[in-house]
Amino acid sequence: MKVHADAERNGEWFREQLTSSSDLVLKKLTIEDYHYLMVYLEPMVDTDTINENVIKPLQENPSKPYTSVISMLDNKPTDTLEDALDAVVNGKSVIQKDGESYCLLLGTELNNDRAVNIPVNERVIRGAKQAFIESFETNIYMIRKYASSSKLAVTYHDLGGHSVTRVAIAYMKGICKQEVVEELTKRITAAEGIDATVTLGYIKGIVTGRSFSFMPPIMITERPDRVKAYLMEGKAVLIVEGSADALIVPISFWSFFQSPDDYNMNWIVGSAIRCIRLLAFLVTLALPGLYVAFTTFIPFMLPTEFALTLQSSQRYISMPPVMEVLFMMFVLEIVREAAIRLASPIAQTIGVVGGIVLGSAVVQSNIVSNTSIIVVALTGLATFVIPVYEMSASIRLYSVVVIFAAQLLGIVGMTLSILLFVIHICRMNTLGVPYFEATFPFLDQMKDTFFRTPGRKAGAGKK
Repeated sequence: MKVHADAERNGEWFREQLTSSSDLVLKKLTIEDYHYLMVYLEPMVDTDTINENVIKPLQENPSKPYTSVISMLDNKPTDTLEDALDAVVNGKSVIQKDGESYCLLLGTELNNDRAVNIPVNERVIRGAKQAFIESFETNIYMIRKYASSSKLAVTYHDLGGHSVTRVAIAYMKGICKQEVVEELTKRITAAEGIDATVTLGYIKGIVTGRSFSFMPPIMITERPDRVKAYLMEGKAVLIVEGSADALIVPISFWSFFQSPDDYNMNWIVGSAIRCIRLLAFLVTLALPGLYVAFTTFIPFMLPTEFALTLQSSQRYISMPPVMEVLFMMFVLEIVREAAIRLASPIAQTIGVVGGIVLGSAVVQSNIVSNTSIIVVALTGLATFVIPVYEMSASIRLYSVVVIFAAQLLGIVGMTLSILLFVIHICRMNTLGVPYFEATFPFLDQMKDTFFRTPGRKAGAGKK
């Protein structure tokens, strides 16, 4: 609908569209012989900005065109009321001079965003101490600040139906594969106009399609320095309005075991720590299954002293080993979730209660054996070594599959389940890029997978 020259009629139209909004302000201004109408939602605008940059200049220069008097960089003319309504809902102000069939959209939004803070989920010993926040503009600014280059391209898309959410795609021209950019843009564009709540999970579903894989196909990060590193290595980054994280695509399996710390210390130390992470991954995946397989099917293959110790610890335990392990893993997940959801001081108390009191109680009551608690505790600690939470959660989930396979077929079942896991991740791809890239037989590309070679620049990882 076009803007009417009669400002009063336009004001009535805004009142009809926002009829239940008590915070709608229709402000009529009369400066000498000129009449203006301002429309905005009171809690969403900065009234000081309106007074200083809009009303005051109009009073000082009443005879000049108001489009040249208003001292704001963020002002855009429009001749449709729908655009003006969208601007008001998003925190802008609309001003119209009576008798003219267009209005100005003014960027007078109130900025209540929190300050840039340190990373909470991806802490490092050495390196940058900044993290993304919920402000879309601030996150784009941080990416451009860290990856300042004329080759950095950022494209914007509006997703959602009634409530529009902005999504940005950032990539390095000439470094990121063009087919990756085209496919990513195609999938994001296809979702425009669909009425949905746009979140990180929704965007992941758009990018990866209908995937039944339990492995994370996309990396989520809160660190702008990690985003910079992956941009320089040909990845694309997605920023979603209202989210304090960024999505990195396409990603490989090895990227989930790399940390910015690896590149801020001696390469030998960095490589050793990375090997520890990979070893922790294997412990999380296989240790509970090994325990179940050996204690259930082949205890005679264990060293005699260890087998006798294991037998004595299970003498008065009524539950079979598989139930012991599953029960303790379930308890560990409960404690983990409780620690995450509760406030920090209470979460520390929950950790102490769950780790010491509960552990001692189940052993003394002969519900589980000491050995099973050691196995589950070591597995739980190993999951915390993996730098990316999504990978840690996925491996914890699949370890249950390995446990059931070990209970059914012993070592054979455990081996088959791990083999199926390897086949699955070898078949995976994101936007046409293999999930297991930079692996055999591409030996020249393996310089930043199992270990970190000297001479690599600081970043998050090669692949």
